[in-house]
Amino acid sequence: MEPGNEQEWELYTNEQGTIKSLSTADGYSYTGLDYEGQTYYMSRKIQENYSDIILEIDAVTSQISIFLDEDLLYTDNSAADNRIGYVALSHLPKERPNGLRLSLPPDCLGKTLTIAACQPFAEASGDLMTIYPCNVSVYSTYALESLNVSSATKTAYPAILLAILGFFLLSLFLYQCFHREADWGLFFLAFFCLLWMADVIFRSPYFGIYFGYKLDFAEIYLRYGSVSFLMLFLFIRMNRCRKIYLPFVVLQLISLICLYLTNNTTIVFEYPLYGVLLNLPEYAGLTGLLVIFIFMIPELKKGNGFYRMLEIFTVAALAAVPVGAILYALQFIGSS
Repeated sequence: MEPGNEQEWELYTNEQGTIKSLSTADGYSYTGLDYEGQTYYMSRKIQENYSDIILEIDAVTSQISIFLDEDLLYTDNSAADNRIGYVALSHLPKERPNGLRLSLPPDCLGKTLTIAACQPFAEASGDLMTIYPCNVSVYSTYALESLNVSSATKTAYPAILLAILGFFLLSLFLYQCFHREADWGLFFLAFFCLLWMADVIFRSPYFGIYFGYKLDFAEIYLRYGSVSFLMLFLFIRMNRCRKIYLPFVVLQLISLICLYLTNNTTIVFEYPLYGVLLNLPEYAGLTGLLVIFIFMIPELKKGNGFYRMLEIFTVAALAAVPVGAILYALQFIGSS
């Protein structure tokens, strides 16, 4: 729970009317449970005078029941005795990647909102249990729509730019296929942009809300796939170091295949090997991109125009780092 909310919310346990307050030292963790998996309660008065109220609960694993005064609004366990003080929720995790969003009745002003929850991953703290209550936010519909628009805009701008660039490069490649010798570098660069665009969309906060999370590891495949196409593009643009750089490209492609087989076959890998296969595309891609700066030297000596331009951009980017840090520091000095 965020600092400041501990004064607004009252946290306690309620065993058939026997109420016991929970204590906190930092506003995030609370102690006082009698046993692991015990149902605890969060209560507060509704003070927001909105015409329509949206309740957002960041309960991605906790099972919960929600009450307004004594009336049940929502529960994860309809078979339980859903009365305040009698709720017995399962300590097993509830898979809810996006949390929970619920509309409150229009006459809720002044009523008591109570959330019963059970934390599946309670941690021991001496002879008590430590819990970490989920964050709870109350919005008006207008404010929530504004947040959604802001989040969508942050995703849309880079995604649109990458899509335009990707389809432009792909169109240019297809034009060359019919009118002159095809430049495969354009093909690889186009798919680098398009996969990066798809990765940006998949990682947007509201993608799962509208489309769900059924495509396991999809964003990982997109991210490492875009790195693979970038490495292929850099490989095509080489003149002198292709044979030396080829094993890095092959390793990245093989690591992607291994990652896919690891998560989509019935073969069970032991943990050390599974961890290696899971992280191999990241290490292979990072290594393949870093060694480019080594191979850039012989390419420059060979008079490679592309790598000459890449050198200029690299130097400009490195020079911009200390300049940006100085400007960032001056901003705080000026405001102090």
